[in-house]
Amino acid sequence: MRREQDDWSPTPTSVNYHFTRQCNYKCGFCFHTAKTSFVLPLEEAKRGLAMLKEAGMEKINFSGGEPFLQDRGEFVGKLVQFCKQELKLPSVSIVSNGSLIREQWFKKYGEYLDILAISCDSFDEDVNALIGRGQGKKSHVENLHKLRQWCREYAVAFKINSVINRFNVEEDMNEQIKALNPMRWKVFQCLLIEGENSGEDALREAEKFVISDEDFERFLDRHKDVSCLVPESNKKMRDSYLILDEYMRFLNCRNGRKEPSRSILDVGIEAAIKFSGFDEKMFLKRGGKYVWSKADMKLDWRDCCDCSAMTTARYRPTWDLVLDPLVSCKLCLGEYPVEQMTTIAQCQCIFCTLCLKQYVELLIKEGLETAISCPDAACPKRGHLQENEIECMVASEIMQRYKKLQFEREVLLDPCRTWCPSSTCQAVCQLQESSPQDPQLVQCKACDIEFCSACKSNWHPGQGCQESMPISFLPGEASSVFKMEEDDAPIKRCPKCKVYIERDEGCAQMMCKNCKHAFCWYCLESLDDDFLLIHYDKGPCRNKLGHSRASVIWHRTQVVGIFAGFGLLLLVASPFLLLATPFVLCCKCKCNKGDDDPLPT
Repeated sequence: MRREQDDWSPTPTSVNYHFTRQCNYKCGFCFHTAKTSFVLPLEEAKRGLAMLKEAGMEKINFSGGEPFLQDRGEFVGKLVQFCKQELKLPSVSIVSNGSLIREQWFKKYGEYLDILAISCDSFDEDVNALIGRGQGKKSHVENLHKLRQWCREYAVAFKINSVINRFNVEEDMNEQIKALNPMRWKVFQCLLIEGENSGEDALREAEKFVISDEDFERFLDRHKDVSCLVPESNKKMRDSYLILDEYMRFLNCRNGRKEPSRSILDVGIEAAIKFSGFDEKMFLKRGGKYVWSKADMKLDWRDCCDCSAMTTARYRPTWDLVLDPLVSCKLCLGEYPVEQMTTIAQCQCIFCTLCLKQYVELLIKEGLETAISCPDAACPKRGHLQENEIECMVASEIMQRYKKLQFEREVLLDPCRTWCPSSTCQAVCQLQESSPQDPQLVQCKACDIEFCSACKSNWHPGQGCQESMPISFLPGEASSVFKMEEDDAPIKRCPKCKVYIERDEGCAQMMCKNCKHAFCWYCLESLDDDFLLIHYDKGPCRNKLGHSRASVIWHRTQVVGIFAGFGLLLLVASPFLLLATPFVLCCKCKCNKGDDDPLPT
């Protein structure tokens, strides 16, 4: 039975919240410019973040603009504290240019922050001035080292973001990056966004900063020995970021410009995120999921001023997914790092987490399975996902539906339990254990209705069960009765296990999902041994299979061919078996005789 699938909406696992567009720098390639000065009230921002957490958000990244410009860092500090302390998010991070951060902020909010990413496009102050990162008389590089030290002192993972453009593409940053030793060095290719840094309505003109793909590859090749390097070309970035603007609208950048959805505060997460253009597969493919909680990083937070003395191995555990070996997913055939894969415990088959999650959610939403099997049709162990594996993979409401389906199946298979037939009740009723298969009077304890355990009709003492099956609808609607023998009956019972089966389309050869019994939908006759479907060549079900004559003949040809192939193989092999039999028997006799000989003394 086919059903229409619900519109799929991605899970907001990692969200970039650009809560302000204001900035104290004027970087020429900036793609989130100060078009407005709007900032949501703190409580409204918290409400939106709580909604995102409820929808599955694990990581929030606060960005801008410059996040520390609003209330001198107090606004972003309170949001960071709220996300970690009340929402208990695994990862909370900030992207900043670092010019407005003070040690006092670390003392107050550092414990709630997992990652601080500092934008650093050059270690040459003249190049920084050309880009628009001037700090007057202050040194951007000196400030960077100061921030690195504070991150170590207050146990915050340190990250560097660099945008490679025409002014820094020839720069060699190997020595400086190794000295700062960040947990990740994210290297972006300069990107054009119409209306932001390109086009008539733009506040910036980034065309002069743009570099070719070849130039970007040359920069990466020059820094290939930097172990924390995480490159992101424009192609890799495409559709892989979930961006929320200052109004809490998801931004769709698919067409080279930012097209906002309606605010999640007005329409909810599911309605807004469908317009985001976000692609979960691209997110995973670019390495968007990594060890992003400082509690799991196992970093050495020892106070040490000599950054160059720190070994890369000490500060870089297993988060560099770009350098990890890739594993192929059997479902989508894509290749992903190991940390983006999920292994089924029972059979050890491995799939990308996103594919497996979608597979499990689809089966649960459609009510197709309660024992969710390994999606690999050729799985040698015929493995199944355990309940704890499913619970870690799906949202709480889907897990509740799964447990409900499990309970319904348990009742269905239990001969001593049945459902109350009233559509307004649906309670579980207990049958007498002495003779659960025989018709007996059952009284529902919830609604006091009395019914027959066999046919679910009103109790009929001294009379046999009717051949019709009552179907109760919602309160206020009339009931409908149809005979199970009628050809057009939409619901019938499996002749073997008596489970109700609904058929809306397809052929007449049915297989019960519960007991795997094959039967004809029209006359309920068994088809378990009718491999050639001869049943539909004669009698009342003649030509009612629902397939064309040509397809039936092709099916029979395949079945006959399989049996003929086995027969031919046996015929060819039989002379060899006859010749080999005496030798096998002779060898066996010799072995037995050897076993009977007395051991030498």
